[in-house]
Amino acid sequence: MDINNKQLQETFGELKADYDMTVPSRYIRRRKGLPSGGSGADYHTRIEQKYYDSIELARDMARNDALIGQLIERATVNEIQEGFTLEPKTDDDAVNKAIAEYWEAWANDPELCDVAGEKTFNDFELEASRAVKRDGDCLIVGLDTGHFQFHEAHLLGTNSQYPSQLDDSREVVLGIELDSVRKRHGYWLSTDFIDPHRTVMRGAFGASETRVAAYTASGLKQAFHIYDPKRVTQTRGVTAMAPIMKMSAMFEDINFAKMVQQQLASAFVLLRQRSQFAGGAMPTNVSYGESSTSVSQTGQIVNEEGIQAGIELTGAPGEDISAFTSNIPNAEYFTQVKLLMQLMGVNFGLPLCLVLMDGSETNFSGWRGAVDEARKGFKLNQRAMIRRLHTPAYKLKLDHFANQDPALGRALEKLKNPCAHEWHPQAWPYIEPVKDANGDLIQVRNGLLSPRRVQAKNGRKWETVAEETIADNVFAIRAAKKAAESINKEFQDDQPVHWRELVNMATPDGTNASLEIIDANSHFSNDTMNKEKDGENV
Repeated sequence: MDINNKQLQETFGELKADYDMTVPSRYIRRRKGLPSGGSGADYHTRIEQKYYDSIELARDMARNDALIGQLIERATVNEIQEGFTLEPKTDDDAVNKAIAEYWEAWANDPELCDVAGEKTFNDFELEASRAVKRDGDCLIVGLDTGHFQFHEAHLLGTNSQYPSQLDDSREVVLGIELDSVRKRHGYWLSTDFIDPHRTVMRGAFGASETRVAAYTASGLKQAFHIYDPKRVTQTRGVTAMAPIMKMSAMFEDINFAKMVQQQLASAFVLLRQRSQFAGGAMPTNVSYGESSTSVSQTGQIVNEEGIQAGIELTGAPGEDISAFTSNIPNAEYFTQVKLLMQLMGVNFGLPLCLVLMDGSETNFSGWRGAVDEARKGFKLNQRAMIRRLHTPAYKLKLDHFANQDPALGRALEKLKNPCAHEWHPQAWPYIEPVKDANGDLIQVRNGLLSPRRVQAKNGRKWETVAEETIADNVFAIRAAKKAAESINKEFQDDQPVHWRELVNMATPDGTNASLEIIDANSHFSNDTMNKEKDGENV
């Protein structure tokens, strides 16, 4: 059988086993700008002007749009809340306590923490989380003075891919200096002009670029680049609004158009129907608002009427007046708006109940399930924040503390792992407090979870809770004993007051206590307690 070349190609084409998405079709949208041979993630941000334009577009939407700014705030607040808690975990308890005190004093004092004297460390956490979602990334630099300095995304960049001070073996990608294995060696910052009328002009009008080394001379990271890469080869972050930029813009436009439509419809509450007179004359025109005339390009005089809200109570001769009702917006509009808000919210890891801060769209179980699912994403972002900001920041500050306090420095030198520590992100309030607390209690009582892990899960330190509990009990017992002694001196009778009668020392949950009256001649005191715990007498 003779088969020509064309038939042979068609035959083999029908035997394909590749992905259908690679086969051209009118039902598949053609995506432009894709490299045929594949590329790294930085290929898609290779045009610097467009990259920085995307940052400003995202900022404008966060600043002016009704929904986007609030989505960013909801995601940021859920991730950071009141800040992460530091727990030094070296082998020396005294060293741990000293480090914790140094950190608390530094982190909560803006004058010590921020070079501008405005932000605490929790403020840096909030600003970094917000910047990652809105701009794509940010840079926080630790200075020799012990302060931190925050740099926004638009300041990261150079006028050239090969600055004059750059090592020949390295390249700069959007302001970040990389070697052949993509390790970061430096960050290039443009001049941050204080004058509000000036923008970033790289290489012009007196602008200059400053290189910040990624590491100190001792090898500690001093520049903390916080971003959320979606690919291994991605050097800079991209705004979380990139997939929904067009959608959110049209969402705002549609809402605005609907409000204008409703406003115009509300200006008309009556309809006028005119009938022609027998003589052919029409009734005199009645204006709806201020009117004016203008001359068109053809020289024709045109009457222009301004629309104002109002009601016509009397009609002209020959007019029938009826009420005007409008169904704007219609029922389908609300369904569409809900869908769009869900699509935009999911790009920030927010279910609809958190987008609206309203649980009426679902029942309690649905609301809890959606929030629990969202918290999985929040936890991942918390861990990423710890890895990129908190851990290197702690190591840098620990070195500063050791230099300030030689005794602490000597103590750290003797330890096997002086940098051992753990960060505890803030947990979320209980959705069902009683059930969740009982769950923790059952796990602790059955050895499935330690008390310190319960406290860590809730953003607290077990040592702090234990110390505070003991201190509170000591204060209450001392006060009760002094009060009981005073009462017994005042009333000399056969009914002395015991200090336990004056203070309520709650027993642990699950413990039952009963008071047994003992004969006065017995060697037992009358406050002997018969406690029963978990069915056992003790």
